[in-house]
Amino acid sequence: MPDFGSIVKGGWHPEKKGTTFKGQMRQGLLFFCLSTIKTVDDHCGYALPWDPIQHITSNNAAYHDIHHQTWGIKTNFSQPFFTFWDRFLNTRYKGNRQNRLLEKEKAV
Repeated sequence: MPDFGSIVKGGWHPEKKGTTFKGQMRQGLLFFCLSTIKTVDDHCGYALPWDPIQHITSNNAAYHDIHHQTWGIKTNFSQPFFTFWDRFLNTRYKGNRQNRLLEKEKAV
């Protein structure tokens, strides 16, 4: 695994060809740090009530964990920031699969 310095210099250097983020080095570093914090928060397995990141974004560890389950692999794609796409594209997990099947049977 590369160290932090090589990730920042190699992945975010503005003059590097193919870079998708063409901002200042400090903007890239800020984005990288915030994304890393959000990724750690999503994968920690805890939804603490005082966590400021979960108040800023509309998802938490529980939302993200569904994406990694075998029964939820086709839901909750929009990680880590843009969960509105899951609502818009109808890929947001809507609850227990068994409840959904029962609702479908009742509708038929």
